[in-house]
Amino acid sequence: FDAVIGNPPWEVLKLKEREYFAGKDLEIFSNKKTNERRLLIAGLEKNNPELFRSYMKELEQYSSTGNYISKRTLYILTSQGELNTYTLFTELGTKLRHKEGILGMVVPTGIFTDEKKSAFFRYLLKNGMIYSLVDFMNKGIFKGIGDIKRFCLLILRSSEIIFAKFNLREPEEIYNERPLKITGRDLVLVNANTSTLALFNSQRDMDLVLKIYRNSKILLREYEDGSTDNPYGISVSTQFHMSNDSDKFVRGGELIDRGYKKNWIYYEKDNERYVPLCEGKSFFILDSRFNHVAGDIKGVACTEKEKSDPYFFPKTRYFVNDKDIHKKYRKLSGIIAFRDITNTTNERTFVVSPMPNFAFGNTAPLLLTANTSETPLLLSLLSGHIADYVAKQKLQGTHVNFYILYQFPVPDSSKFRELPGLDTGDTCLEDSVIRRLVKCVNYSYDMEPFVKDMGYEIEPRPWNEKERLNYMAQLDAIAAHLYGIDYEDLKYIFTTFPIEKREQEKEYGTYLSRDLALKYFEEYRPRLFPGGTNR
Repeated sequence: FDAVIGNPPWEVLKLKEREYFAGKDLEIFSNKKTNERRLLIAGLEKNNPELFRSYMKELEQYSSTGNYISKRTLYILTSQGELNTYTLFTELGTKLRHKEGILGMVVPTGIFTDEKKSAFFRYLLKNGMIYSLVDFMNKGIFKGIGDIKRFCLLILRSSEIIFAKFNLREPEEIYNERPLKITGRDLVLVNANTSTLALFNSQRDMDLVLKIYRNSKILLREYEDGSTDNPYGISVSTQFHMSNDSDKFVRGGELIDRGYKKNWIYYEKDNERYVPLCEGKSFFILDSRFNHVAGDIKGVACTEKEKSDPYFFPKTRYFVNDKDIHKKYRKLSGIIAFRDITNTTNERTFVVSPMPNFAFGNTAPLLLTANTSETPLLLSLLSGHIADYVAKQKLQGTHVNFYILYQFPVPDSSKFRELPGLDTGDTCLEDSVIRRLVKCVNYSYDMEPFVKDMGYEIEPRPWNEKERLNYMAQLDAIAAHLYGIDYEDLKYIFTTFPIEKREQEKEYGTYLSRDLALKYFEEYRPRLFPGGTNR
């Protein structure tokens, strides 16, 4: 056909248990724990055989439909992973379209941003088929699908240049906003592993992100032949799933009832120890003691007085027997955790912190390095505003999926050892970075193993957020030079953190993180690059 036009259904071809039992069985519908819900469903065979047969028939229908689609070459690019009707319709549309014809579809933007759909996107890029893409944030345009759902107007036809508009909120903006002009090569540079789309807010953002990537490596480069380039020797994993592993979680009150005694932050009895289960809301940037997550799972902010107690650690909802923690984690002294759930509209998008060796739910994935000497260097980069800024361009949903993290830009770690130190006695820049990082976290005994790993002794002092911001700004300035960006680039990056700016102006009378980072950027330039460049 010369033209293929469609607004296909956006439906996951998977039976949703709780949705199915709504109005049929209140107990199953209300139970949010997967393992418990599955037991209740199995019990229907005896307690309500008619409902059980109906459920199994529906389950079989979904399964057979999925098997049928997966075996059709017509959907070879979009039938991998979780099936969704909109991707199947779009691939079908490309087959119905004449070679010189045009396809227009209204589909979720995830067709180009989700890792599982990258084979289709890669095919379109390779064949130069993407002409135009207009991305919307659904703010009431389509009712009933939620404000955070993104969709796009997609036009496919032969084209070397992609004309794109991102983050529109009203249909009228189609005519007001100038399109970005992007090549397939530039898109692959930003997401080298998945060849998925980054949603740039402006031409300035696109140019700056590309500049950062041209001066960097990928945190974990994965090639099609199965080989990898892993400059910091990272591995990323989760320990406990909050639903599937819920049988391992115990509340503190239950442990006391069972005769356990609290010792600092642990519960102990007869050589058994239960450790806190930390969640994503427990920590913030370089701060392991940010929120109490107990009765209120939204989190209650820890006070400055609490954090000035070096023995203080926030309340957690659950505790886990340390014997249930995999031995590869039990051997570690300090680790890095990051928040899985986030949003580009939050104060900070990528939240990362060193953490004590406790237990962690799936909302707090762990980032480990093969060599502990690389850990502080990587942490100094990932906790900064530049990495956060890049994350804003790459994150489309509310989860920092592993594949997003793997494609973060990072300077070669050799730069930390090749560039001169900033302070008297430093043999190289690595020493200067570690000293500043220690200053950011050396407030409490839960950080003792991490601080010792960096070659320092724990010396807790009263919590001082202004002091921490000063040292974090120094790390930002160092990172900016390593990424090869200039003063105006760094200044612009700070304009993309409006909530942080507002809060700091309220507290300190100025945007302290920005002012200090720019000050140190200029101060460090002649020391790091006597020749006058940071390229």
